Amino acid sequence: LAYVPVSLGRRKAWRRRYDPGATGASPGVQEYSSEITQVQDLAGTFIYTGRGSDGSESRNYLDANGLSYLGPTGGAWKYSYSGRGAPTFVFPPCVGRDWEYEWLAENASEGVRRQASAEVRIDSDNETITVPAGTFTQVVRTVEATRGVDVRGGQPRPWRSVEVTWWAPGAGAVRIVWENPETRERIEDVLLSISFL
Repeated sequence: LAYVPVSLGRRKAWRRRYDPGATGASPGVQEYSSEITQVQDLAGTFIYTGRGSDGSESRNYLDANGLSYLGPTGGAWKYSYSGRGAPTFVFPPCVGRDWEYEWLAENASEGVRRQASAEVRIDSDNETITVPAGTFTQVVRTVEATRGVDVRGGQPRPWRSVEVTWWAPGAGAVRIVWENPETRERIEDVLLSISFL
């Protein structure tokens, strides 16, 4: 569980850098935070809620098999997953280990339906990475390749993305890079600090 520390009150501060690539959007940098606000211990299985500095909340499921994202608790988008959520980190974290999942999201107010399938693999398990929060060793890197289609007004628009996450013992995710290889759009989140109550 070292790679997914769950502690009530754990707070992480992040910096997000957005590069629009060929989308025509404006680049930007912002700082935000996330905090674990609720932890339910169900005989060794944990369901915990995280809240972002923008007020958004999401739930996660952690057991002996790993960490799964259950989705946001509110907002316009409604998510559903194959299985018990979106598995984002599995135990034990061994190089070459891979898994798949599917998800569906709907935004009724915008008339959008998004369906996707993701393939995740553990690419490395002994990296050293430096971010503003410090230098971390024995870092596990996961690579998630997603293919999906958005449907709006009966018109499908296929898309794909690649997300690389670096997981450090005692800190969890410390760097996340998301890219759309077709538009070259890129989002990078780096950990600025982590604190525990």
